Amino acid sequence: MANTLKFGNGNFATKAGSTLCYDDQNGNFKPIPMDFSRNSIGTRVNKQGLIEVMQADIPRIDYTDTDKGVALLENSSTNLVLYSEDFSNAYWDKQTTTILSNNAISPDGTLNATKLREIDNNGFHRIRRNASISISPYASIGVFAKAGERDWIKIRESAQTGAYAFFNIKEGYIGEIGITATPKIEYYGNGWYRCSFSKNLTAASVDIRVCLSDGVDTYQGDGTSGVYIWGAQLESGSITSSYIPTSGSTVTRAADVANGSGNSEVFNDSEGVLMLETKFLQSGRIGISNSDNSDQVVIGLASGLGIFYRIRENNSNPITQFVGVSEFQNNKIAVKYKSTETSFFVNGFELNTNSTSYILNGLNELAFTSESSPLYGKTKEIGYYDEILTDSELEYLTSYRSLSELVKELNLNTL
Repeated sequence: MANTLKFGNGNFATKAGSTLCYDDQNGNFKPIPMDFSRNSIGTRVNKQGLIEVMQADIPRIDYTDTDKGVALLENSSTNLVLYSEDFSNAYWDKQTTTILSNNAISPDGTLNATKLREIDNNGFHRIRRNASISISPYASIGVFAKAGERDWIKIRESAQTGAYAFFNIKEGYIGEIGITATPKIEYYGNGWYRCSFSKNLTAASVDIRVCLSDGVDTYQGDGTSGVYIWGAQLESGSITSSYIPTSGSTVTRAADVANGSGNSEVFNDSEGVLMLETKFLQSGRIGISNSDNSDQVVIGLASGLGIFYRIRENNSNPITQFVGVSEFQNNKIAVKYKSTETSFFVNGFELNTNSTSYILNGLNELAFTSESSPLYGKTKEIGYYDEILTDSELEYLTSYRSLSELVKELNLNTL
């Protein structure tokens, strides 16, 4: 049994235009490059915990969720907020608030965060902006915030259905939620939280409001209290993607593309194991295939249906099996392929076996895109074995090594 291709697991190497897979059997390191492209800048959280701008075609190894890093691959998205950091600009309408620019260290490590300070008045204390957006199923709205004298903010969209959510940015939890909002709060270090929600779209404009709050909508301001804000974002889609900075115009982050690793010497047509540890960000697939994709071994996610594996033989699919696994959490997944002996493991459990007969030919490439459906996600590890593993080995390969690791990776409550 040989692990003939590895990717990640804390061992990442990148340069412009490529990221590295490798084979380190018998202590000999053999690089297996994978082509990479992104026709724009993109941001990541670096090892120091700071948001960092990466130039075009540089793969992003992101450390938001883990000190080992993940390969962050995302679809194209556009920040429709024209001034994402300069809240003093007239673009933002101030309502019973004062803007104090360059008043705190932001999540990018520089003195460019804004203090949003309330006026000594009874009422709403907020900034707002109406922005155009293409009508699609969803819009996502987000801002980075840090507690000052106030512990709460409220994000509201008022042009359509009035979706909103309250966020406690001192202790990091979500309060009252408007019926159409799907909120999220994420910690970015140094007291900063990214507060966001997605909502259904019914019109081609969105009215963004970032409100100071005393846990309620309106209250008597004292003229000195406030919170710190930075990095506002509005985009189409149901997911708030990685931060896209703007300074006077909309900015689009192009899609990440990673394909073309390996060759026919790496992969075994007759049998093998493809292992993946990732947090899917949306539906997509990764797989090993031959030159024309007529033969494939695929792992993927279909939104609403769940995680699945697929065996493709000569442009037909003798096996496609979905399993009922939570879609958008970190999962350790492995498919064992061998004619009449196929099986599928997720998080330490065998969830499917299949005795269908098939013959695969010419497997020669690992790609983050299968059947024109790219995998966008936070990938910690990929492994390929050119022989099948035992059930015990597959169980171990896809299991969490400790209870604390399980709690952390699956975002469970602390026991």
